[in-house]
Amino acid sequence: MEEHRRSGKILHDLTCTDPTGWVERADLERDALSLLAGEAGRHYDPQPTGLLSAREALSRRFGGSPDHWTLCASTSEGYSLLFQLLANPGERIAVCRPSYPLLDDLARHGGLSLVDIPLHWADSRWQLDIGWVEKHLKDPAVRALVLIQPGNPTGWWLSTNEREKVLSLCRTHRKALICDEVFSEDLHKDGFLSLHNEDSALTFVLGGLSKSLGLPQFKLGWIHASGPQNLLEISMERLSRLNDSLLSASTIMQFALDELLEMEKRLHAPIQMRCLENLRLLSNFSNERIELLPSGGGWSRILRLIESDELTICWNLLSKGVLVQPGFLYDLPGQNIVISILSEPSCFFAGLTTIHNMLLDNKSCICS
Repeated sequence: MEEHRRSGKILHDLTCTDPTGWVERADLERDALSLLAGEAGRHYDPQPTGLLSAREALSRRFGGSPDHWTLCASTSEGYSLLFQLLANPGERIAVCRPSYPLLDDLARHGGLSLVDIPLHWADSRWQLDIGWVEKHLKDPAVRALVLIQPGNPTGWWLSTNEREKVLSLCRTHRKALICDEVFSEDLHKDGFLSLHNEDSALTFVLGGLSKSLGLPQFKLGWIHASGPQNLLEISMERLSRLNDSLLSASTIMQFALDELLEMEKRLHAPIQMRCLENLRLLSNFSNERIELLPSGGGWSRILRLIESDELTICWNLLSKGVLVQPGFLYDLPGQNIVISILSEPSCFFAGLTTIHNMLLDNKSCICS
């Protein structure tokens, strides 16, 4: 892949999830950058959980008390902080699979290990294996459960029944729930229900500017905590101490956060338009050797291969200048390729056309 990229042989990159630098967002991005030049940014004001003005802005946007918000540099750092808060080295965190391959590294850096809870594809939807949730949460060494909703790349989120059972199990076994909701602004069907302000179990919801405003270079993320009052107070005190050791959230970004959040709809509109256009193109994509798995949201889509080997398909597509991801990168069962609906539409269409034509060639597709 790197050799092809360096030599300019990748003509259609269907893995790109970078929303920055688009022509249609140029003026909006410049407006966002101009907000960082305020007079307040000339002063350094370190606060353990972030500036009060920034936490108040998040409270107005998402609800909850400003005292229950913590500012950090990114969602990834938010995970690391919560792993340190909730578990000691040698203990375990339960995570859902398939998922984006980030948590393995973050857990390893903290001396933790992960245990997997499978998402099963059945009845045309992803379903959480509640039996495995219960099995792992009964384990004293498992300290928390991580959910990503909408999932990446599955687009899955908790059904009403799954939500009730997960919260009940976390409450019963006194385990924390970490919910990554960075794609909650990218919904493509109804039914999503955030875990913000859930108070039946100790719950932490992650978010940030990277996905909600499409500004990953601004490097600002957040953690919202909720739950039973006694657990919440202890957790916020300890989280404050952990974050005070880092103070990684930019003061300039925090001063600008209120105005940035006011730009959210305008900054996100081009992203949503591109996703919808590519989903329209994808809905017209028909090939008997591939199945598009329905998804509730996010920037990725899974194409399940019929009688084809995913790695063979990826290599053959790369030879024709089309870059896609094999499903094993996300621990997807079976044979799949994963594509981004954030790709530029003409590039997306050309890549789909190449995929379609290749899958008609039995010699390059059938599993050996």
